[in-house]
Amino acid sequence: MKAINNFISKRTPKEKSLLYITVAVCMVAIIYLGFINPSLNKIKELDVAINLEKESVQNDLNFVAYRSSVEAEREVISKYFTTLRDENKLNSSLQKALQDIEEETNVNLFKKNPDVPRRDEFYTEYIVNVDCVGDFKDVVAFMHKVNSSDELLTILKYRLVPKRGAQDQMTVSMTIAKMVIYPDLKQTSEMPQE
Repeated sequence: MKAINNFISKRTPKEKSLLYITVAVCMVAIIYLGFINPSLNKIKELDVAINLEKESVQNDLNFVAYRSSVEAEREVISKYFTTLRDENKLNSSLQKALQDIEEETNVNLFKKNPDVPRRDEFYTEYIVNVDCVGDFKDVVAFMHKVNSSDELLTILKYRLVPKRGAQDQMTVSMTIAKMVIYPDLKQTSEMPQE
């Protein structure tokens, strides 16, 4: 310390002031590079992370805001879900639905053969091959009611042939599927596969 005081005391006032300014600039540079600049960089990184988290929270809030509309939509489509797992009961419900439509449309179903169900990750299609006879307008009404049924029935393919000896009578061979959707999709993958 004595050596520094001795060194400073030998300098002229102009050199002393230049020395003090140099020391002050060096101290400011050391403080800035050692403390302020790293702190500012860390603050910028935290600001970026905060903005990303804000976007994430905003997306989550948007999702939560749609919860009521999602629940309302689920309520509307829940009538299409089934918890019934017995294939015989599902096939009989398909047969019953076809019988109800048959009675409404004056079509005579004379052959109903269940086919092998088609399984998917999210649903199962129970299939029945049907032969029926009726007036052309009744057959078309039957086909329309099948495709517009709340039972999720659809005609996969059909063959329409005029009945011999009758003017308006048609014979139709159809493959009809009933789509069964389970509300708990995980359990459909646990069902036995063929």
